[in-house]
Amino acid sequence: MEAPAEVVQKVEELRQSIRQNAQEVIRSVMPAKIVQLTTLYNTAFATPVEEIRAEVLFPDSSDGAGAAAKPGKKRKLEQINKEGKEVEQKSNQKIKDIIGAIKKEVLQCIDALNTVKLWVQLNIPRIEDGNNFGVGIQEETISELTRSEDAGYNLLESMTKYYVTRAKLVTKVLKYPSIEDYRQSVDELDQKEYVNLRLSCLDMRNNMALCYDMLNKNIEKIITPRTSHSHALY
Repeated sequence: MEAPAEVVQKVEELRQSIRQNAQEVIRSVMPAKIVQLTTLYNTAFATPVEEIRAEVLFPDSSDGAGAAAKPGKKRKLEQINKEGKEVEQKSNQKIKDIIGAIKKEVLQCIDALNTVKLWVQLNIPRIEDGNNFGVGIQEETISELTRSEDAGYNLLESMTKYYVTRAKLVTKVLKYPSIEDYRQSVDELDQKEYVNLRLSCLDMRNNMALCYDMLNKNIEKIITPRTSHSHALY
């Protein structure tokens, strides 16, 4: 049973659109992203790791203004809220700015990788015996694109986990201000996230560079995985 001609035409138009978008990504978007991620890596991480920290503020019962966390006896959150106004606990602004910049780049990279992966998948010919060397290259390319795409998703997930973990630690600091380890743990978490973001930015750049290199080196086999005729063996 064949699909209506109108439907077949629309599907073919979609395939052509995917092909054009993917080729544009390979030609322009991927090299631009490699340059942008390199620039981001070189500019966003100039601050020494030990300077990545942000004070946790306590409510001040006198005027409601915030004061930096200091050692003292244990106070319950309910007691603090009764004594003074609640003080908004800001995120580490440096980390927040870097996450915002990297998140934008990662989302665009994931979109580009997904576009190219779909195009390569649509180029895979039907299964046949023999003459599958080009198909193997296509499958290897898809595997590399998928790996890079997954790395981007994992980075996005780690950003969410950082904020959740930091919120829990800040809550502990507010509840137990006399325990120095809780205050120190917030700084350590910020510094660890800073290092993680720096390495992740570099990894994303490297992944884009590897995919771009693989695509350009094997573009003929990706477009035409099988020759139209079989070569003689002897």
